[in-house]
Amino acid sequence: MAAAKKRTSTIKRDTKETQIRLSLDLDGTGTGKISTGLGFFDHMLTLFAAHAMVDLTLEVKGDLEVDGHHSVEDTGIALGEAFVFRVGLQGRLEAMLGSSLGAAALLALLFGLGHAWGLHLRPEASYAGPGASLLQAMALGVAGLSPVGLLFGVIWSRTRSLGLVVLLHVALDFLPCLPDFLRAWS
Repeated sequence: MAAAKKRTSTIKRDTKETQIRLSLDLDGTGTGKISTGLGFFDHMLTLFAAHAMVDLTLEVKGDLEVDGHHSVEDTGIALGEAFVFRVGLQGRLEAMLGSSLGAAALLALLFGLGHAWGLHLRPEASYAGPGASLLQAMALGVAGLSPVGLLFGVIWSRTRSLGLVVLLHVALDFLPCLPDFLRAWS
């Protein structure tokens, strides 16, 4: 019998706002060594590793003096890359569910939830609104952003182009800033 393929991934992600080092082993024991600078986020990721029975080592250095949303968003991107694009979760979900659309739908839910913290921290009324609870932001993330995540999942499953998905994500994140950008340059 052939040896099973090791399902691990190591991600190094550096942006202007964050530096992330992530190691993931899908065949782990549930060990989480997490350091993001955000206590509740560390706690949730440690529980995620324990309940998913994966080994997750994560070190995030972010611009916490601004707020925590860059650290959370970039951690979500790194985790998504580790699961989906490096370890092949979407392919495994496709095989398990018998449907690439089903896999994309499940990942879309995670996409919506992954943006909840950023929605919660933004004071603009166009998001969850001032004083909104994290639960309200999670509901908004799932209801408002999961369809976008579904679109990204379908595009990726059809094209297998991470670059295209990232470009579309950046364009979508830029749309709310477009009026101010155009006013500044007119």
